[in-house]
Amino acid sequence: MDDFAWEKLSGQGRLKSWTTIHIDVLPGVEPPFIIGEVELMEQPGLIMVAHMVGTSAEMLRADAVVTMSFVAPQAGEGVAIPEFRLLTPRPGKD
Repeated sequence: MDDFAWEKLSGQGRLKSWTTIHIDVLPGVEPPFIIGEVELMEQPGLIMVAHMVGTSAEMLRADAVVTMSFVAPQAGEGVAIPEFRLLTPRPGKD
């Protein structure tokens, strides 16, 4: 196990699938909201699932390029939450 090392990643990936959640299950996020399954650019097959922000289901398409950021924890909380944003507009929707 000594061959593991931290690597800085671009934070970019391709959207593989998504779903809209219509119930209250994510603290601090009002439904409906979108959860996306994203394959990271640096390693095919490496998938992250996270909240999609700044978009609607109608704007999304398979293989759209997205970028990840982290929501800073609230006071007294110690976990930053990853979020993805759409980088490439849907063709014909500019």
